[in-house]
Amino acid sequence: MVDECHLLWGDSEGYVWGKKKERVSIPIVNERERQTYFGGLDYKTKEFLIYPAEKGNSDNTINFLNFLR
Repeated sequence: MVDECHLLWGDSEGYVWGKKKERVSIPIVNERERQTYFGGLDYKTKEFLIYPAEKGNSDNTINFLNFLR
């Protein structure tokens, strides 16, 4: 399973995929800018991978898929 998340200036809450009853924190480096993260969950190993990107575009989506390989 893969997903994409955007953190925008002023966001203090959002949603992410994670284990129930376990808090997931992602530090916001610069509150004035947008931050984009791609995430992938490997069902077999239960490993969750996070890939930060400058923006959610086709190039970064392809880079993320190559990262997963």
